[in-house]
Amino acid sequence: MPITPALQVVTWFVLLSSLSILWVSELFSPMLVAAGYAAVAISAVRVRLAAKPWLSLGAWRWLAVGALLFFLLEWVVWDHTLLEASLHLLFYLMVYKLLTLERSRDYLHLYLIGFFQLLASTASAAELPYGIAFFCFVVLAPWTLMLYTLQLESEQQSGSGSASVDTGGAAVQPAVIRWPFFVMTTMTAVGTFALTLVIFFLIPRMGSGYMQSGDATQGRLIGFSERVELGTFGAVKLDPTIVMRVGVTSRSILPPSATYWRGTAYDFYDGTSWQKRAETRARVVRNVDGRFQLPTGQQEPSAALPVRQDVMLEPLETAVLFAAARPVSVGGQIGSLRTDGQETLLLAGPPAGRIRYQVDSVPPQLAQADRQVKLADYGRIPVADLQLPAGSDRVSALARSVSGLPAASLSKGDIPVFQTASRIERYLKQNYRYTLDVKPPEPPLSAIDSFLFVQKAGYCEYYATSMVLMLRGLGVPARLVSGFLAGEWNAYGNYFTVREENAHTWVEVYFPATGWYPFDPTPSTDAPPLMMSRLRQMIDTLWVSWDRYIIRYSMQDWFALMREVRDQGSTLQVRSLQWSESVKNGLQLAMGWVVSRRDVWLLVIVAGCFVALVMRWWVQRRDSWPFKKFNSARRNGRTFYTKMLRLLARHGVRKPQTMTPLEFVRSMGPEMGPVIGAVTVLTEYYHRLRFGAMPLTPDEHVEVTRLLRQIKEGTSEPGRPVHPTETAS
Repeated sequence: MPITPALQVVTWFVLLSSLSILWVSELFSPMLVAAGYAAVAISAVRVRLAAKPWLSLGAWRWLAVGALLFFLLEWVVWDHTLLEASLHLLFYLMVYKLLTLERSRDYLHLYLIGFFQLLASTASAAELPYGIAFFCFVVLAPWTLMLYTLQLESEQQSGSGSASVDTGGAAVQPAVIRWPFFVMTTMTAVGTFALTLVIFFLIPRMGSGYMQSGDATQGRLIGFSERVELGTFGAVKLDPTIVMRVGVTSRSILPPSATYWRGTAYDFYDGTSWQKRAETRARVVRNVDGRFQLPTGQQEPSAALPVRQDVMLEPLETAVLFAAARPVSVGGQIGSLRTDGQETLLLAGPPAGRIRYQVDSVPPQLAQADRQVKLADYGRIPVADLQLPAGSDRVSALARSVSGLPAASLSKGDIPVFQTASRIERYLKQNYRYTLDVKPPEPPLSAIDSFLFVQKAGYCEYYATSMVLMLRGLGVPARLVSGFLAGEWNAYGNYFTVREENAHTWVEVYFPATGWYPFDPTPSTDAPPLMMSRLRQMIDTLWVSWDRYIIRYSMQDWFALMREVRDQGSTLQVRSLQWSESVKNGLQLAMGWVVSRRDVWLLVIVAGCFVALVMRWWVQRRDSWPFKKFNSARRNGRTFYTKMLRLLARHGVRKPQTMTPLEFVRSMGPEMGPVIGAVTVLTEYYHRLRFGAMPLTPDEHVEVTRLLRQIKEGTSEPGRPVHPTETAS
């Protein structure tokens, strides 16, 4: 492609990428961006048709005055920001330059406009689409600058008289840009971008950066306030909005109890809603590592390994932090932390934007002693954990029936707690149907009475509330917990994508040695078809990585990176020593084997010498027929150009070593006659082969042979003499 069309196309793509950046950063409306795209398309059509500007210079001047007045009105009168007003003025300048594109410097002006648009968007954009558009601009920008430089040099050469050289009727082709130019330029841009990323990660950030602005919007999340009405989860279960992403090392190491992201617990039920009554908020202090340390709440030490969760929580109207049950330490972007005595993690208030934190949890495991514990062994049980609303006699009678225990055992507290809880859990799963379509209860029935004895269908709130009331009716301490199911596993990023539709409630039962242990009476439903394909999972992984390692890269991340580099360096040093020792031992074994088989190696040396002789013969023969046609383009170029110089030397014309081929052509005076045309064409072919690696066509090979014969005979046409200059030998 010639330089000028290449410069035009690349400039248009630069503007398209800068307009896209303004779109994703929400500085330009979609309508304004579409107008910019249309201006680029109109400019391309006008240049293609070689049409004159459609508006006169006077009309553009009046439009410029109008744009300046609009800028002042927007900034001063309408109270828009200076950034918005300046971007609109830049938009007018871009349209003006696109529709009056004529001179080479107009391309430089358009590039600068695109560059300023990019700079303006950096303070407002932080999402992954901005990063993609920014990378495209970084790749296209060097193309534009290099092509612009080549365009200027081409114009300077055309104006310096070089085009007036007599070529004897042979047309000199204009300079063209081949794909290696774009490949090398792209590699340079990508290499620069990669070096910038390395510097970005090696230099720590002292603050969050002006790009990291808080999210202005907060999601409304039902079910985690101080009071939750029964039946409110139905609407949430239909909402696919992403609430958080929870990263774990491996999905396979998670025990079943760790696949529930626990939010908050409720202990008081009044017949229509759950509340928190026995709440004592306490401030959690940091340990020496800067993490918040929490008690496990389990009497006997657990054999379970801690589960590290890396949580990216979207902005929500709740101060609750979500994590696997039994958190023991919390760290991350948290200023202060509180707990309510029921293992609920609470911030000082709802976060203003997306936050990221890490939690270490020790999933509860039922102690062996608690598998056989009887209710009579509990001792004193807090009244809050046994509270029942008025009119719960029918529910308690159902619990006694499901437990299958005789009345004497129930009255004496001879109740195996774990077996009874498991029996009630199994009863609810097997005898009731899961549905989100729950009808209001008919008076005087309560919602739970309607669920257990009339509709026998509902969703998680009804199942969990029924189990809590049934256990409390038997005297077993239990409470309701709200949170989320695990969500959708993203294998590309090793994290769970948790949505509002994953909101869930379950039951926790108290055991003397274990503490609170989870039960889930809600039957599992058939998983709906995955709405996020593998491609969407990959895109979501890229987005998370962008937010994690670019937007929110902090001083703590830098320290973690340095520790990882140190640890990897130590590991690499150990492995290098092991490898060098292995190589040393291998060489010693090999030398011993060689010494023991001298006759074999003598044969190998003789065979190697024979192969070397054959290769030398082939290299000498490849310049002769039939190998000649396989010669490289560069070797062919040197061959016929050297032959041309030898022929000219016979006529007394010698090329100095300090003179380039083009300078040699221009130094030939008019006394050379028409031979200068043949020399010019051969020099052009030489440049193509030597520097462009463009092979000659069969017709051009014939032309080279004919031109060399003309120079040898001293004529431009057969029979026409040449008058060589006399030069000192």
